[in-house]
Amino acid sequence: MKGVVLIFVVCLSLCCTGQELVLPEASWDSLPRWRGFNLLEKFSKDWSSGPFKEEDFKLISEMGFNFVRLPMDYRTWIVDGDWNKFNGEVLKEIDQAVEWGRKYRIHVNINFHRAPGYTVSKPAEKLSLWKDEEALETCIKHWSMFARRYKGIPGRELSFNLFNEPPGISEEVYFKVVKAVCDAIRKEDPDRLIIVDGLYCGTSPCFSLKELKVAQSTRGYSPSELTHYRAEWVYGKTRTRGPPA
Repeated sequence: MKGVVLIFVVCLSLCCTGQELVLPEASWDSLPRWRGFNLLEKFSKDWSSGPFKEEDFKLISEMGFNFVRLPMDYRTWIVDGDWNKFNGEVLKEIDQAVEWGRKYRIHVNINFHRAPGYTVSKPAEKLSLWKDEEALETCIKHWSMFARRYKGIPGRELSFNLFNEPPGISEEVYFKVVKAVCDAIRKEDPDRLIIVDGLYCGTSPCFSLKELKVAQSTRGYSPSELTHYRAEWVYGKTRTRGPPA
């Protein structure tokens, strides 16, 4: 499948038995053991910005997996670079992905890989989500729009993953931004399941977030020589040294 990155490689008995997949219940304090993939159709405005494909959802389901994460670049759904104007036709393509998830009993996790004011990719954003109020207000506007759009879809079928792998910002600043975004989402959809990456590129839990009743996602990037060996986006010794003996 073009544009699909494997997250977990597992062999499920459902693949062999042909039993119908049923999505487990999910809550901020009790996440199920999802298994699945990233789908990259809206990963980058510059090189990956197209509609999602039903055949991917169908194959993922047939293989016995039950999860897809959509790491997306917000620039793919704005009009002419104006981050306050939304492209309705592009948003319908995201709607379709959510519906295919429901059709094939796959949990869909919507992620802002590039959010207004923040990205781990290049080029950097002109304003900072962590420092500039305009960027935070715009990011809230985008997440609020998705919250309204998918209100009522249960948490076992859909979740929001706010930001991809925040860097070395302070816990105090991270909490402030996450709380503002969560409050805005829950104003539109009080029951939405929200997942937040840990600090330091997702490698460290942020314990203060517990009071916000959000689930937390961390990363197993150790040793990086193994997890990022020959990764195209990594430079230096981590990429070239290879796994330890």
